[in-house]
Amino acid sequence: MEELSEKEEYKEKLSKEEISRIEDCDLREIRHKYWLKKNKAFRDEYNIPCSELDEVSDQIRNRERKEIEKYRIKKGITEPLKW
Repeated sequence: MEELSEKEEYKEKLSKEEISRIEDCDLREIRHKYWLKKNKAFRDEYNIPCSELDEVSDQIRNRERKEIEKYRIKKGITEPLKW
């Protein structure tokens, strides 16, 4: 299985298959954690009305972005994400 390029690893949206191709296990873990949260929110139709799903998805995406930015700083990558 071919690993993702660094640029691809930081795309805003990744599929589960793409996440599995991230070489760095810490980054892969972060991306997978938020993929699961987004997927759970989408499937949680009983507790999250459709009218609130976009807002919930945005909140999850913002938390993911912040965690990835902290990870990038820890790795010495100072340029901001382009999402």
